[in-house]
Amino acid sequence: MQVDFQHFACELEDAELRRFGSPHLSRKEAGEELRKRILPRASQPVFAHKFDFQRSQILCANEVFSESATADPLADLEIWDEWRNQERQFPYPGLYSRLGITEQPGKISNSTAVGVVGEVFTGLLSQSYISPWVLVRPIRRWPDFIYYTAGGRYAFVESKAFAGDPTSDGEGLERLQRPVLHECLTFAVQQLNSDPFVTVWLAFTEILEICPLHLSIVFLELNAPDDRRDQIVKRVIPEAVIRGLTERVLSSAIAKHDDDLFTTEDGKPSKQGIMKYWDELLGMVDQEIEEVVDEAAPAALLDEMKSAIRYEADRLSHKATPTKRDRGERLTRAKKLAAIGRLGALRQIGEQQIYLVDLTEQLRKQLDQEWTSDWRRANEIWRWIKDIGLWRCSSAAVGLGPPGYEGTGIE
Repeated sequence: MQVDFQHFACELEDAELRRFGSPHLSRKEAGEELRKRILPRASQPVFAHKFDFQRSQILCANEVFSESATADPLADLEIWDEWRNQERQFPYPGLYSRLGITEQPGKISNSTAVGVVGEVFTGLLSQSYISPWVLVRPIRRWPDFIYYTAGGRYAFVESKAFAGDPTSDGEGLERLQRPVLHECLTFAVQQLNSDPFVTVWLAFTEILEICPLHLSIVFLELNAPDDRRDQIVKRVIPEAVIRGLTERVLSSAIAKHDDDLFTTEDGKPSKQGIMKYWDELLGMVDQEIEEVVDEAAPAALLDEMKSAIRYEADRLSHKATPTKRDRGERLTRAKKLAAIGRLGALRQIGEQQIYLVDLTEQLRKQLDQEWTSDWRRANEIWRWIKDIGLWRCSSAAVGLGPPGYEGTGIE
């Protein structure tokens, strides 16, 4: 599958941030004015490249990066393309008529599949250039991905995808759908006004053709001017980062905690059991924080980050009621193996098996040392384990191969 990739960059002026961050203007008005100003200054890409991605990489990355639960977004798009091109029609039984004497309105595209494809490519490209690790993955909130970058700043990456027209005019940013671009630009201005230390990345995936898959992907990098950052007396950690890291801290603590409070006859925890459970979890928070916040903030802000996570965890303890969830045996086994650096079998696709493994602490440290910011590495296989090529997806690796390799170590 072919990907035409372009990276554009623009620094917004202080006057633009002040003027178009006002709620007096509608999103459409502010977005259109910003578009008029940004496009001339970002008319030429900082970097452009043509990629060839393998289908297996997209299927594997779908297990990690996508927000929606979709087994195979590429297959969904291919089926939609057959209806759109009238290769499939009602009444469904019978031979396909090659003459277009009668026509039917095509089925609509699966918006979920379109969005998932965009998120998958956004995740793969971002980890090759912006930062190797996804720090926070907000679900159904702005932005789609948050990274902590080498410069001590946070990168907020928002993914948008749409079915385009390969015959339409326009290059680069000119090809983007205006309503989508307007929305993203106004959100970017709000974010940069809130925290000029954030870099906003807008990732647009345009599906040009489906069979074979041909995409146009544009990354637009937006920054506040340096003098905006110079005016800040004291930096703060973005709220989205604090909430996301708190969820990671609590999830890690819960995974290590014995949920024996769920022992009542009706299967529901008692009030006393809930209070005891939260007391024990909060007692584990400090230890988990040390593991999660490592290299997640500038040194001067680490104490503030830890304090904010403790506060957020305590706040959640007063509003969230824990409920026991029975996990599937297959998924539970796969995650346990993955956590210790061995291949866990997630599910089958046809005659092949999708395997998941977490990168061990040693492998993460090694990758930190070896990682370089390079868009061109987005489609590279991370490593081979026997007959299985593993694709890195942030701090996990996913591969597609024949059955029988469950439990194989990666070191």
